[in-house]
Amino acid sequence: YMIRKPQASGFYPESRHALEEMLEGLFAKVESGGEYSGGVVPHAGYVFSGMAAAALYAGMKKSRTVVILGNDHYGNAMEISAHPYDFWETPLGRVEVDRDIAEQLGLDEVESYREHSIEVQLPFLQHLWGDFSFLPITVPRVPMSHLRELGGSLRKLNVPVVATTDLSHYVSRAAANRLDNIAIDAILAHDPDRLLRVVRENNISMCGVFPTAAALHALPGEPELIMYYTSGDVTGEEPVVGYASIGFK
Repeated sequence: YMIRKPQASGFYPESRHALEEMLEGLFAKVESGGEYSGGVVPHAGYVFSGMAAAALYAGMKKSRTVVILGNDHYGNAMEISAHPYDFWETPLGRVEVDRDIAEQLGLDEVESYREHSIEVQLPFLQHLWGDFSFLPITVPRVPMSHLRELGGSLRKLNVPVVATTDLSHYVSRAAANRLDNIAIDAILAHDPDRLLRVVRENNISMCGVFPTAAALHALPGEPELIMYYTSGDVTGEEPVVGYASIGFK
């Protein structure tokens, strides 16, 4: 079988002990719940966006499997794609890919070389859930009809869905707050068409708008904003990148 080795070096600690310690610290700062069936999380380095990601995962219902909709930062995919691996590896061990869901969706496959957006989600769930399987799906720039179709298929399967995106990239803190609120409001309105439109019209540098729109089609629940901040709130420096976690009940 094929194993995807860690490729997101620098985003999280590479030793098991240091990673566990960091995750314990992040989860200690957020409330745990169990009401969310999925949501939207960032995927920057843990020192920047780890707390926002932890805030969603701590509030998610535990599940045997989860679908993670990732970004395509390096232009690996032309279409919505699964991946050719049987397991993904992190310093916390291996996570099995849910081949059953993959077959039901019948997606193309793509090699996810260097892509970090999905990989950095796994240690949070490994830490919380222990043994689980997942389906990684890369969602590049595709027409809304494709996002709607993927979302509809996932909704029928009734599995937890997490989409990953960072918000504004490398703008002033004031600009990030203004622009990110426009995008967040569209997500909270559960309106994928509006989300794509406002991101385009306001030139918001939200890298995962397509996976997020697909998740809005997939998740029937009520969205709520769990946490929002920028990298400037962590470092005190500008320009900043915006991070939000949004849960769906």
